[in-house]
Amino acid sequence: MFKRKHLVAVVVVFLFLALASWPGFSADNAPAGGAELFAKYCAACHGTDGKGHGPAAARLPTPPQDMTTAKFWQRADVEKKIAEAIASGSNSMPPLRQVDEAAAQKIVEYMTDSFRPQGK
Repeated sequence: MFKRKHLVAVVVVFLFLALASWPGFSADNAPAGGAELFAKYCAACHGTDGKGHGPAAARLPTPPQDMTTAKFWQRADVEKKIAEAIASGSNSMPPLRQVDEAAAQKIVEYMTDSFRPQGK
């Protein structure tokens, strides 16, 4: 049963990504703002609040990180690492190849403004 849940989670994530990479459905056609890009590409797993409790999170073999903690933001070069995770994937997160560098930067800026604890 445990393996079946993980298989279902992987299938759900890959189906979502396949739909997102469908021709004509690219970051170039996406809303310009970081909030909209985060909602479109990230919130299903990371949640709209960045705590890692999105609707798909429970089915992932490795839970998404809570991006609202001081510990998350205290890592060296955290913004660069977020952009790299978007481009290359990390843990259970596959690379988001349909998100170009400019869109990834907008997502990083939105996350920094929205989820980084005050004073960090």
